[in-house]
Amino acid sequence: MLQFTEISYLQYTIFTMKNLLIKIFLFLPFFAFAQDYTIANWFNDKSSATVLTFDDWSPGHGTIVAPLLIAKKLTGTFFVNEKTSSLGGGYWAMTNAFNHGIEIANHSATHPDLTTLTPEDLETEVNGNKATLELNIPQLKVFTFAYPFGAANQMVKNKVMEKHIAARGVYTPALWDYSLNTINNTYDNLGTVAVSPALSSATFTNFVKAGIHDGGLITFMFHSVYNASVDDHWYNAIDESLLSQYLDSLKIYENQTWVTTLRDAIKYHTEKKSAELFMLNQNDSLWTLNLNDKLADSIYNYPLTVKLKIVEGKQVSFIVQGDDTLAYHMKADTIVFNSVPNGSNIFIALADYNPFNSLNPFIYNVHIYNNPLTGTFVCAASSNRSFLATIIIYDLNGNSVQTLNSVNFKKGENKIPVNISNLAVGNYLVSISGEGFSETYRVDRK
Repeated sequence: MLQFTEISYLQYTIFTMKNLLIKIFLFLPFFAFAQDYTIANWFNDKSSATVLTFDDWSPGHGTIVAPLLIAKKLTGTFFVNEKTSSLGGGYWAMTNAFNHGIEIANHSATHPDLTTLTPEDLETEVNGNKATLELNIPQLKVFTFAYPFGAANQMVKNKVMEKHIAARGVYTPALWDYSLNTINNTYDNLGTVAVSPALSSATFTNFVKAGIHDGGLITFMFHSVYNASVDDHWYNAIDESLLSQYLDSLKIYENQTWVTTLRDAIKYHTEKKSAELFMLNQNDSLWTLNLNDKLADSIYNYPLTVKLKIVEGKQVSFIVQGDDTLAYHMKADTIVFNSVPNGSNIFIALADYNPFNSLNPFIYNVHIYNNPLTGTFVCAASSNRSFLATIIIYDLNGNSVQTLNSVNFKKGENKIPVNISNLAVGNYLVSISGEGFSETYRVDRK
């Protein structure tokens, strides 16, 4: 069983009209801002973006690739043909992949050379397949396309870009810089690295490092993936073990490159080019910024990463945009956070002043309790606004043994289960911290 004893926290207590004990931020003195703020080139201020793409929805994609990506907590983009959509678990497997954050995208209906088609047939192959995918996968919106055989003339590109935000080709560029090798600022024929059995894990890693060095977007084009149970040898087939080596190599560089989908990489890149970040108000207690990309929010709604350089003096207490409290972290002398460029104001409160005290104070109550039958404890919280918290479990030597980052607590009541069944019998400390508060509990694991 588990027993908890609260040993310390930083908080301020007040009583409501009904004598309910609640907790409100006690802001800590830190640093002050300089007048230097920018939008990072890539999400979470990564040096580059890396996208794994898989063409044709061959038999190994739903049975090998998607489960492997999910298991390794990675993502990618599957370009699907209608004529092969029943393979590898079919739409059920695609739906499961989509629900785990993997992109399902368009590769035409029957994989023809699109440059040979009539306008009517081209419409069916391109937009007809898009409609079919969206019909069969709940909540799916198809945003990107890959040209069969890489074949695309101007008529084909124009048709594709009518209802897609980007298309991937098959050529390999010499550089992977931030321009993405686009012509006239369009994304209608993006370059890629073709993966074959001859591509070693070391060479794969070198391409990833080249993308990091050049600062742009690098995509990899996979086709068939097989193992002892799944016969998938359509084209450039690689063994599951080689794919796993690629993925393990990529995981090593996750702190430098943003591993994402083609959809999200292009959304971010497009928004960043269009976005305007400017200061509406600045004083010793509060900064008010506005971030707007002037694009359709129905498509371009991906959070942009904002960086604000600070100088010695004060530090932010919390950041609010609309009803949301935004997570942030320090990177050297800069505070970094993600914000949707929808035109709503961003309020950055400094440590010595809470601008919402009189109108909308952030009120919260956090505690934990145990469930000895399952080896879990529950972090329960109630608040009048959403917020993000970090839960860290330490042993009594001060070593971190388990961490949950960016735990999302919604406005109202929350119960977050934390599984500690993998921890040995003994005593531990559980730290729960968020924007302006920190609480620690002692855990007796028996």
